[in-house]
Amino acid sequence: MLSLLVALSLRAAPLVVVMPGTTCVGVDGPRCEALAQRLATALEQGGQLRVMTRSDLVTLIGAERQRQLQGCADGSSCLAELGGGLGADLFLTLNVTVARHSWVLTTRLLRVSTGASVASETAQLDSEDLAFAALDGIAGRLRAPLFPSRPVLPWVGVGLGGALVATGLVLGFGVARPTAASLSSGLVSPADVPGTVESGRRAETAAWALTAAGLAVLAGSSLALLLEPSSPQLALIPTPGGGAYASLSLRW
Repeated sequence: MLSLLVALSLRAAPLVVVMPGTTCVGVDGPRCEALAQRLATALEQGGQLRVMTRSDLVTLIGAERQRQLQGCADGSSCLAELGGGLGADLFLTLNVTVARHSWVLTTRLLRVSTGASVASETAQLDSEDLAFAALDGIAGRLRAPLFPSRPVLPWVGVGLGGALVATGLVLGFGVARPTAASLSSGLVSPADVPGTVESGRRAETAAWALTAAGLAVLAGSSLALLLEPSSPQLALIPTPGGGAYASLSLRW
């Protein structure tokens, strides 16, 4: 019986990268697997990406289907299956070719929804150690198009809003309140009362206006920085017992 558990996530969810296998020529299986794991670990730094490696897919869908998914980079229809069945956003390939002392690493990152290339990298190294170390830099360059730097303007708004709020508080507590206190204590001569009252009212009005404007600017700038919603995605993920669960997430 199909059982459904719908999870609605309102926090930023990591993009799911499927990496069904690594093609290696001139490299034994354990080292090939280690290279793939090094790249996956580097991509997951920062928590914005979650990489499903070959072993993850074997556990989830079986070894035979995992091997079939390796051909998705050729533009076959299984990319749609990755998006709908596994909730994947991106498809990653890693090819390693070793000839004599030359290690050639080729990576390609595709969008599952369109099949379009996001980024690709090719690096030629002189040793195994350099090949492993190069994967950290490759991961950073693959991630760059996915997470461009945030615009400066919202940060300017945060600073401006904070300054307005601070100025309003200074006027309110440093001018308006002391003026009211001096009036209530009788320290102001009768002749100066009208002018003092008017001065206190102006300070209080300005304090409220600056504080309100600052809070509005802060709220708008914070939303611009924090909220970049994409379309909600529904993924139907099979479970080993023959059931499945559905995961609905909002990413930003």
